[in-house]
Amino acid sequence: KQWYQRRVAITAGGISDPIVHEAQKFINEESLGNDEASEIQCLVGLLKRIGIEDLSDMKYLSTKGINLKTNEEVLPVGEKFLKKLGVKDTIVNIAAENSACVIGQGYNIFNDTAVPCKIFLCKDKVSKFGLAIPSISNISAVNETRTFMNQYDNRKSLLIDRLSHLNVSLGVDYEEFSCTGRAGFSWSSSEMSFYMEERIFEVNMDSFLGKAADLTEDFKHDVKLLPVRFNIKDAADRNHFEKFFNRWGQFYVSKITGGGSIELKINSSAINSGSQDIGTI
Repeated sequence: KQWYQRRVAITAGGISDPIVHEAQKFINEESLGNDEASEIQCLVGLLKRIGIEDLSDMKYLSTKGINLKTNEEVLPVGEKFLKKLGVKDTIVNIAAENSACVIGQGYNIFNDTAVPCKIFLCKDKVSKFGLAIPSISNISAVNETRTFMNQYDNRKSLLIDRLSHLNVSLGVDYEEFSCTGRAGFSWSSSEMSFYMEERIFEVNMDSFLGKAADLTEDFKHDVKLLPVRFNIKDAADRNHFEKFFNRWGQFYVSKITGGGSIELKINSSAINSGSQDIGTI
């Protein structure tokens, strides 16, 4: 019904829609039957729903990206139509951007970073969505919006809360943590952060946790060098473990999410000064 109404408007000269025009042209040139024509019409409606309004927007698309965003597979006739509009099969290789590569890597909780050394021995594989991910992981499409706006009295209370979410209780001085606040988590009384994530896929290795996974030789070598028993009062023992965790982290990354995000920061000093500069508010 929406397709028909839009076609009527275009024919009457009341609207100009290049994507609908190209779709109708493709349907006529290919002499498509009702089912295939309906597929093209639905595909155009899908493009509209994800914000594609002009032919120039096609450069931001890939067929497998559409599959990921909608969790539906574009049929061959749809792929042919998209290819005619200049849409590539795939654009971005996640592994090339070092995004999904953190799966299986160590995580240092003290400085809030993933360590570069690899714990698990694995190669990349191309997923059904055209994204390269480690072979020890799986990818799935999600449609989830998360918002964060947590305010804390001080940095220590922020760290305690974050550690509780990791189910970790460490008997260490909180001054040992060098990590800073994340978007959506603030402890300053003069600044507040609101953070929203639009998640469209997740990569995880949860399904592999019960299976034997090959470990890198470097990791196995460093494990063998650790003392059989840990004596907290022995400086040499502490030094061994400290070096080990500095290199390999205290945890490993088993899940990441991908999509888009936006952060809004509000600074009380900027508001009080009467500033209208959105860049400082």
